[in-house]
Amino acid sequence: MSSNLKAADLFDISGWVTVVTGGGSGLGRMMANCLAQNGAKVYITGRRADKLAETAASSDLIIPVQGDSTKKEDIERIVAHIASNETHVDLLINNSGVSTVKAQLDAEDNSAAAVSKRMMEQSFDDWTNPYAINVAAIYFTTAAFLPLLVAKRQHKGGESGNVINVTSISGLINNSQGGQFSYNANKRAAVGLTNQLALELARPHLGIRVNQLALGYFPSEMSPVETQGEKDFFRRRWQIPFGRAGKDVDLAVTILALAKNEYQTNSCEVLDGAYSCASDNLPLHKYL
Repeated sequence: MSSNLKAADLFDISGWVTVVTGGGSGLGRMMANCLAQNGAKVYITGRRADKLAETAASSDLIIPVQGDSTKKEDIERIVAHIASNETHVDLLINNSGVSTVKAQLDAEDNSAAAVSKRMMEQSFDDWTNPYAINVAAIYFTTAAFLPLLVAKRQHKGGESGNVINVTSISGLINNSQGGQFSYNANKRAAVGLTNQLALELARPHLGIRVNQLALGYFPSEMSPVETQGEKDFFRRRWQIPFGRAGKDVDLAVTILALAKNEYQTNSCEVLDGAYSCASDNLPLHKYL
């Protein structure tokens, strides 16, 4: 049995080398700050140099590396840059993502023809373009970092680095959240990809843990919500009993637990304040 069960030691990531994609704003910025404040070196990636610089300005441990996660050459360049400075990577967080176009399901005219017309207003590009960043980027980024993740074994003794994929409750529930078909399908694909990566990368010669964090309503550019002052809205509209969106501290404790638990892989941590992995977002009686 382990004798040292102090929280400060259990969740110690000081000296770790970490990577956060989409680290220039929103959730990525929250996670980068969490890791840096706990002593980890954090490489943040993203397309917008100004946003990366804003995040990096908060800590000497945060290092911006501009790049597009939907381009293999950019991913490979980022990995090569980090490999030239580091012997390994302890943690990769695949956080990059975009929202998609919604189909307006409910309106004044809800005839079959009207609903069909509104749904058909989307293009195929509205579906396929977001998939590149929401799903395929997870695959290619994880694949590119495999050597650095496995190299942790040599330099830290025993354990390979680990991966956290940021998915969403939208990939777990069975309704469209008001016509959000494309986004929810993207996120369901990210959930499935994470499950595959967790099983395949657990092979003994790799030994990489892969977990996912299915987030609900946190303030970001994709979800411009307030954390306070909207309690009735959150309770009525989203059935969140605590009446607020998530905060950076809620996110931080979960990230540290996923990063440090060496016995945990292929898990889905739902951080939403209301739902489990099997719940629907809206009750059926809404439509009856």
